[in-house]
Amino acid sequence: MKSAEQRITFESLQEASGVPMGTIKRNYHILKDMQDQLKIQDQNHG
Repeated sequence: MKSAEQRITFESLQEASGVPMGTIKRNYHILKDMQDQLKIQDQNHG
């Protein structure tokens, strides 16, 4: 199990990068959507 210190949170990303929270959350959802699309494509080709 990962310790709390190792777990990456939106808050720690925001603090480390200085990027606004809304931008990080939006980008996170974009990345998740892209991953989902890739999974769907893999299933279709399988």
